[in-house]
Amino acid sequence: MKNTFLLLLCLTGLYACANINTIDFSKITKDKALLNELQDVKLNLHLYNHWSMDWDHEISKSSVIEKLEAVYKAVAAKGTKGIERDLLLGDLAHFMYNLEAEKYHAIAIEHYTAAQKAALKDYRGSWFLANHYANSNQPALAVNTFLKAEGMLPAAPSAEFWEEYAYSMTLANMPTHSLYAMSKSYDITGEMGKAERTLGPIMQKNIQLLDSSKNYKATEIWDMAGDKTLTFISRPLGLSVAVDSTWQISVQDYENRSAAFVLFPPKIKSKSGREISYSTAIFMRTVADTDKLEDFVSIFSNSGQKKKISFSNKYDNMVAYEITNREEYTDMGGGHFYVVGVARNAPQYPGLLLEKPVELPDGNGEVQVYTLGKSQERFGNKIFYVFMLDTCEDIHAGSLAVFKDIFEKQVVLE
Repeated sequence: MKNTFLLLLCLTGLYACANINTIDFSKITKDKALLNELQDVKLNLHLYNHWSMDWDHEISKSSVIEKLEAVYKAVAAKGTKGIERDLLLGDLAHFMYNLEAEKYHAIAIEHYTAAQKAALKDYRGSWFLANHYANSNQPALAVNTFLKAEGMLPAAPSAEFWEEYAYSMTLANMPTHSLYAMSKSYDITGEMGKAERTLGPIMQKNIQLLDSSKNYKATEIWDMAGDKTLTFISRPLGLSVAVDSTWQISVQDYENRSAAFVLFPPKIKSKSGREISYSTAIFMRTVADTDKLEDFVSIFSNSGQKKKISFSNKYDNMVAYEITNREEYTDMGGGHFYVVGVARNAPQYPGLLLEKPVELPDGNGEVQVYTLGKSQERFGNKIFYVFMLDTCEDIHAGSLAVFKDIFEKQVVLE
């Protein structure tokens, strides 16, 4: 599986696993001979802690595999059961997989999964498994498993965790996550780790800065992915929107510091049997720090009977209004509108909530070279968002439920 892909950083041998340093061998065995062999495994990590296309060592690859297999069997036979043993057996299998002993791919997963079960609150089981997935061209699994491990971190996690996290996120083309991990490693050690020294400049260079005062076509600042559910992501505007692929949408250009994303969900049948359409829209505007959210919201809520409501607690700095207007949609019970405003400042790590792993295509057994894609930085300004439901009284309840679902579950704002 490993030889189906090759990223630029793999060519330089940068991606090197060292999580074995967090395993306590003394909890596995008291056998001095075996402990010496395990120390020898650590001393020779450079031979197998990452996959390499070219083998240029004096010792043969088959001899290294043979030695690792002997240690693996000894630990399996003598080792005390528990998370330390499972992690070690997983790492030994992982090392052999790095040497292209393919059968050990599944064996490593078995041991790491056993480690997860042996200590449900220990982050290392998920960490080691995530690292293994990253080394076997499974970026989505690697990312999700690393995020699971991150949710279990102790007060003083290993810097190696953040180093391997950074490399995995780089492989998944998630530059913000990679830079975030580099900073976490620095916080622990007080110095730049290998990930930051080698990959930091590449990650920074791959993030493009945009000027919020300029105009951009929608295709320049929006990306789309998915099948039945489409996810539209605009890193410059700091949001993502997930919609059913059967819905109609309109994505407008960014002009004069403003943009809009309009959704047209399926029609709803009223009590009379009439099928009625409605729409929900997201209006965005980059603003100065002194601008007020209420002023922007008032542009969309200046007609009809308006009352301030508590709509959601999803975000800080929100304002919401419910508006009725009997002069609108007179044949459908009158107009019924909702306007919800949200103000968001640029986060410390723009893109952290929006990034998704990029799956690399299978090379069908052939080595292929892939370079890292470009990403865009969020506009540095404060951004105002207005969510608006345009509906009528005859389908008020049904359309409001859809609107709330969009706001709470389908939209992510940074």
